[in-house]
Amino acid sequence: MSTQLGEEKEMQYDDENNQETESAEQQEDSQNQHKHQQQTHSHQQHTNQQTHLNAQQARYKQHLQEKAQQQGSSEQKESNLTKFKSFIKECVRVLRITKKPTGVEFKTIVKVSGIGMLLIGLLGFLIQMIKQILTGF
Repeated sequence: MSTQLGEEKEMQYDDENNQETESAEQQEDSQNQHKHQQQTHSHQQHTNQQTHLNAQQARYKQHLQEKAQQQGSSEQKESNLTKFKSFIKECVRVLRITKKPTGVEFKTIVKVSGIGMLLIGLLGFLIQMIKQILTGF
C-alpha cells in the first residue's frame, strides 16, 4: 500500500510539473505573439509615414517646379548677376584669409608638386613606350 501511495504522489508530482511546463509554454507563446503583433504594427506605421513623406516630397517638388516656371527669364538674368556678385565676394574672402607661405612651406609645396609632375610624366612615358612596342613602331 505504501508503494501505491508513493506511486500516486509521484504521478501527481509529474502531472503538476507537466501542467507548469505547459502553462509556461503557453505564456511564452502568447508573449511571442504579442511581440510579433507589436512589430507588425510598428512596421505598418513606419510604412505609412514613408508613404506620407513621399507624398509631401512630391508636392514640394511640384511646387518648386511651378515656382521656377513662373519666375521666367528676367529673373534668370538677375540670378546670373547675383551668382557673379556672390562669386566675387567669395574670391575677396579667400584673398583676405590667405597668407604668404614661409620658406619651409614653399619648399615643401615645390617638392610635392615636382614629384607629382614627374610621376605623371613617367606614367605617360611608360604608356607611350608600351604602345609603341605593341604596335611595332
